[in-house]
Amino acid sequence: MSVLLIRKEWLDKILSGEKTIEIRGQNCKSKVGHTIGLSYCGQHFIVATVFIEAVKKYNTIDEYNNDYEKHQSKQTALPYKNTYGWILKDIRILDKKVKYTYKKGAIIWVSL
Repeated sequence: MSVLLIRKEWLDKILSGEKTIEIRGQNCKSKVGHTIGLSYCGQHFIVATVFIEAVKKYNTIDEYNNDYEKHQSKQTALPYKNTYGWILKDIRILDKKVKYTYKKGAIIWVSL
C-alpha cells in the first residue's frame, strides 16, 4: 500500500469531508483506482484510507477556482506549473492508527 503524507491543515479537512480533491503538482495516474493510506506529515501512523477515483488536470485558474468547494484552496494563479486535482472517494477513518516506518526524506509518498 502507498501512503500519502499530507499537512495537518489539509488532512483535517479531508477527514471531516470538507475536502474531496487533493491538489498536487504531479499526476498520480498510477494510483487511480486504488485505495491508499493517509498520514499526517512528520508522523508515522496511517489514520485513514481513501480511494483515488480520478485525476483532473487544471489548465486555467477559472477551472481551478470553480472546484474551490472541493479542494478548499482559493488562488489567483494556478499553484503549480502542472496542477492536478486528485479526486478522493470513500474516506475511511481508522479505529486504530497503523504505525509504519519509512526512510528519512519522504515528502509525498511512502511505499509499504
